[in-house]
This record gives sequence, C-alpha cells and structure tokens, in this order.
Amino acid sequence: MKLLIPFFSILLTVNAYTQIQFSEVYFEYDDDEIEFVNEIHAADFNGDGIPDFVYSWHIGETVQVGLFDGDNKPTFNEISGGIQLIDLHVLDWDDDGDEDIVAAAPFENKTILFTNDGSGSFTESDLLDFDFEAIEIADLDGDGIMDLIVAADEVINVYELIDNVPQNPQGLIVLDFSGSLNEIEIADENNDGNMDIIISSTFDGFFIMHQDDNGNFDLTDLGLDVWNIDNFIYSDADKDGLPDLISYSFFQGETTVTTNNGDGTYTPSVIDSPN
Repeated sequence: MKLLIPFFSILLTVNAYTQIQFSEVYFEYDDDEIEFVNEIHAADFNGDGIPDFVYSWHIGETVQVGLFDGDNKPTFNEISGGIQLIDLHVLDWDDDGDEDIVAAAPFENKTILFTNDGSGSFTESDLLDFDFEAIEIADLDGDGIMDLIVAADEVINVYELIDNVPQNPQGLIVLDFSGSLNEIEIADENNDGNMDIIISSTFDGFFIMHQDDNGNFDLTDLGLDVWNIDNFIYSDADKDGLPDLISYSFFQGETTVTTNNGDGTYTPSVIDSPN
C-alpha cells in the first residue's frame, strides 16, 4: 500500500489580520495501480459530495479517474489509454451539472473531450482539430452564450458554444512570451462588469487582459516575481472577498499564494509543498 497526494498543512500569515490554513490529507493506492503522476485534478465526478480526482501519466499514455466512497482509497477507472494526453482541464462542458474533462493530444494535434454521465463514467470524443496550451469556458462577452476560450501558439481564440459546438472563432493576439502560455482563468479582475483573462506564462509570470465596455482587451504585466509556473487557480484563498492567484511550480517544488491587495497589485508569498 502506498500514499498519494499529500495535501500539505501550513499556516500562512498574509498580513496582521489574515491567516490561511491548509490541511494535509493522504490517499491510499496499491502498488500496481499507479506508476507515475504528471498531472492531477480534484473534482466530484459522481455527485456524491466527496472529492474525486483525475490524473494523467504522459509517457505511460494513460488517464485514470479515482472515485472515492469516503474511505480515502479510490477506485480507479482508466478513461483513456494508448494516447499521450496533457493539460487536463476539469469543467462542465455541456452545462448538465457534472464535471467533464478536456485534454490536449499534442502528437495527434487535436483536443479530446471526456463527457461525464454524472456517475463518473466518461465518453471520449474529438473536440478540436488542434491541441492547446490552455482552455476555459465562460461567457466572456456577456451576451448570454457560453464561450470556449482556447490559447494556442501565442493566440487566444474565442469560440461561441452553440449546442455545445465551438463556432465563430475570434482571435486575440497576445504578447510574444519567452516561455509558453500555459494557463488561463476568466474573471472580472477589476470589478468593472466585464470579464477579463488572467494568463500565466512559464517564464514571464502573470498577465491580465482587461476587457473594456467595447470588447477590446488591454494586456497588463503584473510584474510579479513568480516564475516556472506549471498551473494556477484564481480563487479567494484568504477569504477577504478578493480572488487571489494560487500557483505551483514543479521545477521549484513550491506553491505560491499571491494575494490580491484590491488596488490592482498583488503580493506573492511562497509556501513549502511536497515536490
């Protein structure tokens, strides 16, 4: 028996009045169930209120979903094999209330969709005829139609999702980063009523594309000393009502909580985490 996914426990003081508490949880698995993990994401895939997870092993060409029943030992089901999938994203693709999975297949030059039936069983299908660096779903332009936002080859394309089919792409050119653009999040960062695009780049840190009332975007470099970003989430870590940047660097073996100061600036704080 082995242990997987050490969610670390640490008390991070953000300022004199705010502290962030992380809890440590270990999950069990048998020796023959997991050989290596490149990516892992948590979500409730079967609707039982207990977090499950999906992981990928790139070289092993496998993606498996681990479903929990509350005993800290998941039941593994392979949802893909024989193809190398990277950049797993968990999102409700078809807006049916359960979490689906999207992944890039770089060697096949396409994007794969795994549609969840609500029980944690998935149906695989081809979604796009190219792979991606980052992907999200949101109503970016506020027209009531969900959009698919895809970043690939230094261009962010926005598609309207009509009957769950990406249509009418519009290109948004971004900076020529020295490293790859590897993650995006959609949120109203400056609280002006328009959705913005938060971007992480491997070697260039964090950027925000602020959207104005006319649908135009202006790219801002946050100028943070946060590098080698593998992935991040935009969430309120310190419960002050302002979303923060929580990022992880596999190369550096550390997690950074970059707190939102509420005035357009952010303050990074590095915390130790298992590598």
